[in-house]
Amino acid sequence: MKKLKLYQVSLALFVIVLASTITVIVGTAADVTNDTNTVYIDQLDMRNTQSGWQTTLARKAVNKNPIVLNGRTYERGVGSHAPGYIVISLPQTSGVFSAFVGIDDASNVSNAKMEFLVYGDGKLLWKSGVVTTTDDPKKCEVKFDGIKTLNLVQSTGPEGNNSGDHGDWADAKITFDKADKALLAAVKTISLRHSIVDETGTAVTVDDEIGREWIVLKREISKPLSDKVKSEVYRPEALFQESDRDPLDVVLRRTKALLNHLRQLANAPKLNEEEVKLNSLIAQSKETAVENVTDRKTIFADAVTLRRKISLQNPLLDFNEILFIKKHYLPEPEKRGNHMCDQFYGFHALPGGGLFILKNAFAENRSKQEVRDVLENSVVEKGRLANTKLDKRWGFLSPDLSFDGNKIVFSAADTTAQPRNCYRWTTENCYHIFQVNADGTCLEQLTDGQWDDNDPCYLPSGRIAFISTRRGGYGRCHGRPVPSYTLHSMNYNGTDITMLSPHETNEWKPSVQNDGNIIYTRWDYVDRGSDQAHHPWVTTPDGRDSRAIQGNFPLAGSRHTIGGGGVYNRPYLETTFRAIPNSHKLIGVAAPHHGQYFGSVILVDPTVEDDGVMSQVRRVTPEQLFPESEIGTHRNNANYGQPFPLSEDYYLVAYDPFSDMGKGQLNDYGIYLLDAFGNKTLIYRDPEISINCPIPFRPRTVPPIIPHQTLVGKPLKPGEEYVPVDKSTLPKTAQVGVMNVYESIYPLPPNTKIKKLRIVQILPKTTPNSNSPRIGYGSEKGARAVLGTVPVEEDGSAFFNLPVDIPVYFLAIDQNGNSVQRMRSATYVKPGEKLMCNGCHENRHKPPVINPVYVKALRRLPSDITPDMDGTKPFSYARLIQPILDAKCFECHEKAFAEKKTTVRLDKTVVGRDKFFNSYANLRPYVSYYDQDRVPLATRDAFTQPGVFGAINSKLWTILEKGHYDVKLTPEERERFQIWMDNNSDFYGVFDFDRQEKQRCGEIVQPSIE
Repeated sequence: MKKLKLYQVSLALFVIVLASTITVIVGTAADVTNDTNTVYIDQLDMRNTQSGWQTTLARKAVNKNPIVLNGRTYERGVGSHAPGYIVISLPQTSGVFSAFVGIDDASNVSNAKMEFLVYGDGKLLWKSGVVTTTDDPKKCEVKFDGIKTLNLVQSTGPEGNNSGDHGDWADAKITFDKADKALLAAVKTISLRHSIVDETGTAVTVDDEIGREWIVLKREISKPLSDKVKSEVYRPEALFQESDRDPLDVVLRRTKALLNHLRQLANAPKLNEEEVKLNSLIAQSKETAVENVTDRKTIFADAVTLRRKISLQNPLLDFNEILFIKKHYLPEPEKRGNHMCDQFYGFHALPGGGLFILKNAFAENRSKQEVRDVLENSVVEKGRLANTKLDKRWGFLSPDLSFDGNKIVFSAADTTAQPRNCYRWTTENCYHIFQVNADGTCLEQLTDGQWDDNDPCYLPSGRIAFISTRRGGYGRCHGRPVPSYTLHSMNYNGTDITMLSPHETNEWKPSVQNDGNIIYTRWDYVDRGSDQAHHPWVTTPDGRDSRAIQGNFPLAGSRHTIGGGGVYNRPYLETTFRAIPNSHKLIGVAAPHHGQYFGSVILVDPTVEDDGVMSQVRRVTPEQLFPESEIGTHRNNANYGQPFPLSEDYYLVAYDPFSDMGKGQLNDYGIYLLDAFGNKTLIYRDPEISINCPIPFRPRTVPPIIPHQTLVGKPLKPGEEYVPVDKSTLPKTAQVGVMNVYESIYPLPPNTKIKKLRIVQILPKTTPNSNSPRIGYGSEKGARAVLGTVPVEEDGSAFFNLPVDIPVYFLAIDQNGNSVQRMRSATYVKPGEKLMCNGCHENRHKPPVINPVYVKALRRLPSDITPDMDGTKPFSYARLIQPILDAKCFECHEKAFAEKKTTVRLDKTVVGRDKFFNSYANLRPYVSYYDQDRVPLATRDAFTQPGVFGAINSKLWTILEKGHYDVKLTPEERERFQIWMDNNSDFYGVFDFDRQEKQRCGEIVQPSIE
C-alpha cells in the first residue's frame, strides 16, 4: 500500500468529525449475537466517522486487511487512521466500553506513534498514552453512567506526524449493566453534518458562530508558528502574542486594532460608544482568571458581538449587496476534481449550485438578509441551450460583474450530462460561458463545444477574457488526460473567440489590474520541476508582452520542506489575484498543486525586487500555512478562497474555519469580511453548500483602455457588427527586438561574446498521460523544434522576425558556438505585435539603459530566422546525432565492447520501453539535462545559471573538445552535438507513438499540434 505522508494537527488542537448526510441506520447486537446487553462498535454506521486517511472500516484495518495487533488477529473491531473520531450517542444508563487498542501490524512506518483516548460528554475518561508499532495491545475498559455521547479518538503522536498511524479498536464493544434490546437500538454514531465536534466530543452547531470561533482560536493559539512565518506577516496583529492566553484575549486585542484603524479611514465612524464598551470588556477580561472558562466565554460572546457592530461600520462597505455563487467543494480523489487543474472540468461539477445576490448584506441582524436567485426565472435565450433553465442541476463557476454593474458573466456545466468524471469531453458535459442581466433577464449562452470555457472576465474595451481548453494539448505530469487551458478573449456577444496565449501548459483566473492589463496565473513548466512555478503573470488585453511578475524563478531549495529538504517555504500555486483599489498591490490565495483553489490569503507587491523566495509576498492569514508546501494535502485545511479586496486591509472572502481538503462537499465556505488584523466577521453562510467568489454588487471604475495593437481580437465599436478576419491575410511573423543581451541579472561567463540567438519552439503534448511516451532522458519534458538562429550585433542587440502564436525560448550562443544562457520559460508574439526586451533575463524593475535610436540592430530591417541543420525541426536524434555515431564512433566502440574495454555501445538497436536507441541510452551519464525526477545539482534552480548547462556542462562535450582518439568532427558535426545537448539532449521531437516510430526509422515527421 502506498503510504501518504500527511501532516495533521495534534488532538490537543481541534478537529472536525466528518459525517455523512445519509440517515444513520444502526444494527443491534441482536443482529449478530444472542447477547441482549452488548453492541459491538463494528455494527454501527462508520460513514459518520472521520479517518485521517481512507475511511473507517468495520472488522478490517484501514488498509482493508484483517485487524492484526502484534501478531494476533481480531475478528471484531474497527480500523481507522489518526486523526480518527467515532462519536457515539448512548442511552443515559450505565455500562462499560471495552477494547484492545494499538497500531495495526500492517503499518509499514517503524516509528509510527499515536494515542487512543475516550471521552464521555466532553470529559476525558481514559487514554492509552503514546503507543508504537512494537507495543502490545493495550486494554481499554471504561465504566460510564448516564453519559449522552462517547467519543473514541485516535490522536497523532507527539511528533504531529500521522504517517503510518493505522489504529485499531479491536474487539470494541459497549456492554450495558442490564439487558434491554431497546438500549441496544438507541446506540448509534452521530451524524454531524451541521455540527462541529472538539476533541472532547462537545458539539457546536453550525449557526453558533461565536462557539465555533472560540474553538478555532483555541486550536490556533496552541499551534506555534515559525519565526520565518512571523517575519512574513503583513500585519503583526494577525499573529498571536505572548499576552494571548485564550481566545478572549485574541479577539479583544484584534478588535482594538480594528477600531483604531477604522478611525483613520476617510468618512470614518466615531465609534465612541463602541470604544467605551470595548474598554469595559478588556477590564472584565483582566479581572477574570483564564481558568474561569465559563465567565470568559460569556465575555467572549459580548466581544464578538461588539466586533461585528464595529466591523459593519467600515466606510468601505459603501454597498449593500454581494454577488456570489453556490458551489460544492469537489471530493477526493483527484480524478473527481480535487486538483488544481481537474477542478475546472465540467464533468466534475456537482449539482446544487447557483448564481445569487445577497441583499442587506451587512445587516447587524443576519435574519434581515435576503438572498435572490438571479436565474430563478431565467431561460436561456441564445445558443444551443435556448429554452433551457440553469437550475440546481447545474454546477457553477467564476462569475464576474460588468463595470456598470448591469451584467453578469459566469460558467456553468450540466451535471446531468453523461458521462460524469469520465475524462471524455463532450459538448454536453463541459463548462460553457453564459451572460445574464443582473435582474435575471436576457440569459444567453456565449460559448459552446467540446471545450471547457471558464473564468470569464470583463475587459475595459468591452471584450471578455476567459480560460479555455481550445488551444489543444495535454499536461505533462498527469496519469490521466488533463487538457491544457489558456487565456482567450471574445466579443461581449460571444463572437470572435481569439486565443491570447498559445502557452502549452495551464493558465488560470484572469482579472483586470488597475492599469488595464490582465493579471492571471500561469504554470511555467519549461524544463523544470512541475511544482516550481504557478505564479502571477501580466499581459495586455490583446495578449501582447506576457511577463512573469512574481515567483517564477525560485531559488534552489525554496520549493518546500515536506519531504524535499528545502530551505524555504513558498506557495505552490498563487492564484485568484485581484488588484487592490488605489494600490499597486495584489491580493490572492496561496493554494496547493494537488488540491482546489483554497488556501492562505496573500498580498503581493510587484514593485519589490523578487529575491526568489518571499520578498514580494506577505501573509494576510499567517495561521493558515501554505497547503502542500508547508502542510500536507488531502487531509489538511485550506480555509480561504477568492478574496475580493476593498483596500489593502479589508476583503470579502470565502472562508471555512473547519475546512479539510479531503472533506469534499462537507466543506462549508461562507462569505466573511476579513481584515488584515486577523478579524473575521461572518456575512452569510448556507449550511447545505459552500459559497464562492463574493463580489460587491455595484458599479466600479473602468480601468484605462490600453490601445489594441494586434491584428486579431479587435474590440467592437459601439453599434459595430462583427466581421470575421480573413486569416489568410494576417502576417505569419511579428517583430522582436532585444536591446542588449548582456543586460542580465546573472552575469555571463568572462570574455563571452554573443554572436547569435537560437530560437526553439516548445511543442504541446499530444498524448494524454505522463511520460507516455517519453521524449528523452528528462521526465515530464516537452518536445521541441529548433526554428534556427538570428544574428546578435556587437552592441548585444538583435532584431528579427518570429512566427506568431507559437511558444518559444531563446539561447544565447557565444563566439565558440556554445550556448551560455537560455530561457526556462516561454514567450510568443501576436499578429501585428512588436515585442521589445531590455536584455537576456534582465531586471524587470530596471529601465532600458540604451536609447533605442543608437541600438545597432534596430537601425536595419529585422532578420529572418536561419534554419538549423537537418534533425532539429522537430528534434530527431535519429537524424541529428546517430549518423555521426554511425560514421565515426560505432566501429571502434563495437570493437572495444567485444574486447570488454567499454560498455558504451553506440548502435541504433531499439531498447527499453521508451524505444530509444542503444547509443542514446548509453550516453545518458555523459550529458546534461533537466529532469522532473532527478534534478542535477548544477540545474536545481528554476532559472538558468549562465555557462552551467547544456553542452558546456556535459562530460561528452569535454571528451570531444579534448580530442577522443582519432575522432575528428567537422564544424557542422560539432554544432550538431552542441544543439542536441543545449536542448535537453532529447531523443524525440514528437509525442504521438506512430510519429515516434517514424522518427526512429529516420523519417522526417511533423507534430500533430504546433
